[in-house]
Amino acid sequence: MMTETLVPTPIDDDLPRRFADFGTLGEALDYAARGKRGFNFHDPRGRLIRAYPFAELRDDAIAGASRLIAHGIEPGDRVALIADTEPQFCALFFAAVYAGALPVPLPLPTTFGGKEGYIEQLAVQLRSCAPKLLLYPEEIEGLALPAGEAQNVESIGWDAFAQRPAPEVALPRANSSDVCYLQYSSGSTRFPHGVVINPRRIGSQSRVAERFDLSRWRLAGNGADMIRPDVMEAFAAAFADAGFDPECFMPSYGLAEATLAVTLMPSGEGIVVDHVAESKLAGEPVADRDGSERSRAIVNCGKPVRDTRVEIRGDKGRLLAETEIGRVWIKSPAMMDGYFRDPEATAACIEDGWLDTGDMGYLRDGYLYIVGRAKDMIIVNGRNHWPQDIEWAVEQLPGFKSGDIAAFAITAPSGEETPAVLVQCRTSDLNERARLLDQIRQKVRAVTGMNCVIELVPPRTLPRTSSGKLSRTKARNLYLSGEIQPYDIAA
Repeated sequence: MMTETLVPTPIDDDLPRRFADFGTLGEALDYAARGKRGFNFHDPRGRLIRAYPFAELRDDAIAGASRLIAHGIEPGDRVALIADTEPQFCALFFAAVYAGALPVPLPLPTTFGGKEGYIEQLAVQLRSCAPKLLLYPEEIEGLALPAGEAQNVESIGWDAFAQRPAPEVALPRANSSDVCYLQYSSGSTRFPHGVVINPRRIGSQSRVAERFDLSRWRLAGNGADMIRPDVMEAFAAAFADAGFDPECFMPSYGLAEATLAVTLMPSGEGIVVDHVAESKLAGEPVADRDGSERSRAIVNCGKPVRDTRVEIRGDKGRLLAETEIGRVWIKSPAMMDGYFRDPEATAACIEDGWLDTGDMGYLRDGYLYIVGRAKDMIIVNGRNHWPQDIEWAVEQLPGFKSGDIAAFAITAPSGEETPAVLVQCRTSDLNERARLLDQIRQKVRAVTGMNCVIELVPPRTLPRTSSGKLSRTKARNLYLSGEIQPYDIAA
């Protein structure tokens, strides 16, 4: 018996493309459903497992909207959705849109370091957005249900919800001023907030990978936090034989508050690195040097996307000149309206239509370079220490990898601020732990020029944000509260 060969939805069809000129998300899907394009879902090996035309998505979404309305969902209600890369999530997201509700995508349990940590994080986000309903893939029922119960939120699996009746009902009429969904920030620079997104904020901010042949790969976006040139160079070297072209790299910078993209590297320019002296990163006065000073490689994150402005500001909002390091402020039509149910947090970061991103960086020839986060910066005796410099240095030691180290500031018994470094340690040998501790202490002293607090902690201890980033703030709080227990190592 022959198996049917799946055919992907086409990249192009006869339906003219329109870019970000729709009044509502539902209107955009209504238009897209008139063509032949759609989503294509692939397995980890790159094999097509589901072609999902927009027309089919629209039919499923309207049926889902009828189910939601029959279930008691009203315009303005929040519907929390665990954001798995599956057709069901897409259909339920648009079902909420057609029902006049606000879909709230929430993360899968892939980056939280344990069951209880994920349940706690999910419960925090549910408390923040106060949804009427939580819908989740059945595979994580043991995690989603406890989080929903903790916040008295009705929780139903995707498949179970799909079995409910979908009576024909009149769908509410949406307009362009309505909030269309809540997008949670990762919480790497602030507590995770529900970012309010309305239709006019949404441009063409997404892409669907249609092919997995590296020799045909045209763009490889990287918006990591932080973008590390060594990782990109290692990737290019590892896949050179597969035909990967390093010029395909497209470094970028973005955040949820800007509906994602702020800057993109122009196509074909690849990786561009600027070497910045450590003294400049430390905030020390610029002086003539002989070129022997150590520097850090900072990746060029590209130029502002359409209609977006970027400024670098210093103390009291002073506009800084090119290459001067300061806070990154942005102004864009894609910027959020504010944080959901949190006017104080909104007022703290938006001023005269400009958003304080909380990140530090500089401009050079119109390109943006990101140095780090303002809140993560460790200031000792007036000198700036960037935590990622400490973390990356320790990663170079044998046996450690990215994500094993968290550096942050604490107050020493003397009352002075000092760096503390938590390092996940996988060995149970006490002598080996002592040796590692001494090795790490020397490495950190070489980077910072001072003796820091060094602690070895068990594996999978360091917390992560919803997008998988290391949460230094949460690590610091857990360490200071005693919830992170370092190994006891004899001097």
